Amino acid sequence: VPKVYIIPLRGEFGEDVSQTPILTAIRDAKAQGATTIVLEMDTSTGATLNRYMGERLTLPDQMAWNGVRRAEQVFPVFHTNIPAEWTSPPRVAMLIKRATGAAAFFPFAFKEIYFAPNGVWGGIGSLSELFSGRGDEPVQEKQRSLRLGHVEGWAIFGGYDYRLVRAMSRREYVLTLKMVGGKPELYERAPESPSEELLTDDGEGANSDIAKDYIEGTTNDVLTLTPRIAQILGVSKGTVDSRADLLSSMGIDRNAIVITDRGDRIMKQWTKSMDTAKVQLRKLLEEYGEVRVEPPGDYDARTKARGMQLNKLRQMKSILGRFDEGLGDWAQQNLPGIPQIETRIKEIELEQSLDRR
Repeated sequence: VPKVYIIPLRGEFGEDVSQTPILTAIRDAKAQGATTIVLEMDTSTGATLNRYMGERLTLPDQMAWNGVRRAEQVFPVFHTNIPAEWTSPPRVAMLIKRATGAAAFFPFAFKEIYFAPNGVWGGIGSLSELFSGRGDEPVQEKQRSLRLGHVEGWAIFGGYDYRLVRAMSRREYVLTLKMVGGKPELYERAPESPSEELLTDDGEGANSDIAKDYIEGTTNDVLTLTPRIAQILGVSKGTVDSRADLLSSMGIDRNAIVITDRGDRIMKQWTKSMDTAKVQLRKLLEEYGEVRVEPPGDYDARTKARGMQLNKLRQMKSILGRFDEGLGDWAQQNLPGIPQIETRIKEIELEQSLDRR
C-alpha cells in the first residue's frame, strides 16, 4: 500500500520554513516508509503581504530577494540529502496555496506542482529597484543579474521557461502569451492580435497597478501565477480543492495511507522553538544591558558583574548558533551578531585580566 507523507509549509519562509525542520520531516517520512511526499505550501513574507498596501508600487519590497540565499540553503534537503539517504527516493510534489515574497523562489526547483483554487505564486517584482541609490547603476545591475541568474537556473532545472522568472521579477519586462496548436508560446512584446493575451505590461505611468492588485495576483505589472495561468503555461499539473482530489490527480490509489500529523507536528515544534528563542534572546539582551561594572574600588563586585555579562553573552551566542538559520533576518534587526558577541566576550575577558584589587 503506498504511503503519502504530508509536510505543511506555513508561515514565514526562511524562518518557520527552514532546512532543519524540513530535513527532520523528510527523515521521519523515510522512517515511516513513505513513497510520496507532498509539500503543502502556504508561505509568504510579512513584508510582501503588509507593506505598501493600497499604495502605488514606487517602493520595492526588497526583502523578498533575501530569500534567494535562504532558498539555496533549503534546496540541498531535496537534491542532496534525499538521493544520498534513500535507496529508492520518494516522489515529491508541491501544492501551492500561497508562495509569495521570498517564498516564491522555492517552487521553481520542483518538477511536480499543483495549485489550490485560490493559489497565488509571486510577489517578487521588485528586482529592478533593488540596490537603487546605492552605488553606480552598472554595479547595481550586475548584482540584480546575479540574483536573477540564480533563480532562472532553478527554473530551468525544474523544467520551466526562464522568461517566467523575468516576468515575475522585473516590472519593465513585457510578456505575451499565445496558444499555438494547443500549446503556449511566449513573446517578449505587447499583444499584436486578439488571440494573444498580455501577461505583463511595463508597469509605467497609466499601466502601474496598486499594491493590493500586486498582492492578490490581479496585477499585470509583474507576473503572478494563478491556477488558470499556471495550468495554461504547463507550470501546474492541475487545480485541486482537497487532499483527496490532489491524490486522485496524482494517480495515487484511494487506499493509500496518508500521514498528515507527523510532519505538521515537526514544523509546528520548530516554529514554537523559534518563538521561544526570540523571547529568550530579548530577555538576555535586556539583562545584559542592566549589568553595571562599577568604578575601581570593589574588585569582587566588578568581577561578579563581568561574570554576569559573560554569562548573558555566551547564552545569546549559544541560542543564535542553534537557530541562526531561522533567526537570520530577525536577529540582524534586533541583536548583535555572533562575531560582535565574540568580540565583546574577548574585550570583557581582557578587561578582567587587567583589573587589579
